[in-house]
Amino acid sequence: MQMTTATLETIERESANASIWTLKHYIGLVRNGLDGVTDGVAEHGRALLIKLDHLASQQLAPWSTPCSSPKPSIAPAMTLAEPVRVAA
Repeated sequence: MQMTTATLETIERESANASIWTLKHYIGLVRNGLDGVTDGVAEHGRALLIKLDHLASQQLAPWSTPCSSPKPSIAPAMTLAEPVRVAA
């Protein structure tokens, strides 16, 4: 399937709220459809691939907040005791 500007615009609109699986499908469609297209469509397709890759990476990245200082351990003064030996 050869990509057109209209197809790329449709993929771009639908990718805003797409699942990771749909985004991966769109990435594959755009990559495979850029062979033999005009320069304008190829440029639009490459830009869309960057956007789709960014959207996909946002869904895969863990949600975390940066921490300015390390968290203290629960019991910093505790140490492991010697193993208990059982008499034979």
